[in-house]
Amino acid sequence: MRGYLTAALAVALPLAAISQTQTPPSAGQAELEKLQQERMQRMQAASKELKGEVTATQMAKLQDDYAKIYQDLWPRYERLAKTSKGGIQVRTRLDMIQLAQMGRKYEQIETIARAIVKENANVAETAQAVPVLSRLSITLGGGMSAKNAEEQQAAALLGQKKVNVYLEALAKSKNPAVQAGVLYYQAQAERDATKKSALFAQLLEKYPTTDYGKMAQAARFEAENLQIGKAAPNFTATDENGKTFTLADYKGKVVVLDFWGFW
Repeated sequence: MRGYLTAALAVALPLAAISQTQTPPSAGQAELEKLQQERMQRMQAASKELKGEVTATQMAKLQDDYAKIYQDLWPRYERLAKTSKGGIQVRTRLDMIQLAQMGRKYEQIETIARAIVKENANVAETAQAVPVLSRLSITLGGGMSAKNAEEQQAAALLGQKKVNVYLEALAKSKNPAVQAGVLYYQAQAERDATKKSALFAQLLEKYPTTDYGKMAQAARFEAENLQIGKAAPNFTATDENGKTFTLADYKGKVVVLDFWGFW
């Protein structure tokens, strides 16, 4: 929480005094941040020599390094998950899913997913778990050990059934952010354009101020207007010479749009 200061008082107080008004992180949050930093540093160190085309030997070494990171950090993550609650527990468990993938311990991922759904359904941070769970169909279905495309496809179908069960359970959450997240990913997965639009409309009606509600506005516009065969929406812009133009100025001509920027 940030303390409220008037402009005059803010100028008078030294920076050290102002920083003291901020709430320090909890022990659980501090431990999670420490684990995350250590995991990222070790991942970067393990992959720093991977440039250009990666050889089988390099990939095997990377997998060994990742397995060692899993082995070293898993017990600490597990302790934190057991002793923490609320948002810290959710964030810890989401990190554990990534760590289990690094260590190729896929059976542990389903255990963690079940724990999130069962114990954290009403926590706001569980909205962050929705996209993670939505992408686990192949893993949850056993597809990481599939020997061919047919087995992988069967695993994906099985895994998607499990994902749907988790999402249906989270849809009953008492937290609007979680409910909005489920609706958003259900809409994204829907192939029927009419049903997709209806789901986005439902999301915008019920949860317009949530992060997923804001994302739905752009997704719905894309689904309804930016599809192959539809007329491109008109817009006005300025070219490199400072001249204003609209897309309609080029009607009947072939137009190539190149969107670029710096991040």
